Amino acid sequence: MDMYVLEMLKKMNDKQKQFFQVEYGRRRKDEGTALILTALGCLGVAGIQRFYLGQIGMGLLYLLTGGLLFIGTIYDFVKIKDKVAERNRQIANEIKNEMEAAGIGER
Repeated sequence: MDMYVLEMLKKMNDKQKQFFQVEYGRRRKDEGTALILTALGCLGVAGIQRFYLGQIGMGLLYLLTGGLLFIGTIYDFVKIKDKVAERNRQIANEIKNEMEAAGIGER
């Protein structure tokens, strides 16, 4: 787990941690999967990695432009680890907000 998520867990009680870990494990994105999907862009199916990361608009743009003329696909190869980490932080924040709204684990 990334340090951002570990810091979030430190502030939670046991019930919150359990709920968070189950949800985060179910929703988080995998670097390896994202890298494989980016590699498919080299075979003419550009943009799948963007759909996987929840970036529907960019996914469509990549799909329609051949990965922004392949330059975007190369960029994603270099930056995919950062993009996955960023998406996973967004997912962690979404789960935290959902937990707060539902009152999960409040004492």
